[in-house]
Amino acid sequence: MDYIRVSVFNIDGKEVNGMIGLAMQFNPSFASRDIDELIELEEKEHENIMNELNSLELKEAKDVIFLGTDEFVIYKLEYDGHTLSPKPYNDYAKRHQMEEIKRLKELSGERFVLDI
Repeated sequence: MDYIRVSVFNIDGKEVNGMIGLAMQFNPSFASRDIDELIELEEKEHENIMNELNSLELKEAKDVIFLGTDEFVIYKLEYDGHTLSPKPYNDYAKRHQMEEIKRLKELSGERFVLDI
C-alpha cells in the first residue's frame, strides 16, 4: 500500500498519490468527484487502516491457531494456474465474508455483484 501511495499522478494539474490516481483510472465514478475531497478521504482511510494494523496483537511464532475457531478470520491461498486467490477457510471467515459482501451491497445500492 505504501509503495502505491508514493507513486505520483498528475490529474487536472494537481499531484495526487497512487491510490487516488489508480482509483480514478479504474473507477469512473471517482473521476467526477472533487480531487481535494478524494485526497482528504484517502488520507483519512489510510490513517484508519494504519491505526487498525498498528493495534493488532501479534502472535508468537510458536503459537498455534486452531482452524475451527471463531476468534480469527482465516483464509487459504489457492493457486489457479495464474494467480493466488484468497478463499475463506473456516466457517467464521465464510460468515465474515458474506456479512462484508452484504454491507458492500447496501453501501453501493445493490450495484455491487460478487458471486462466491
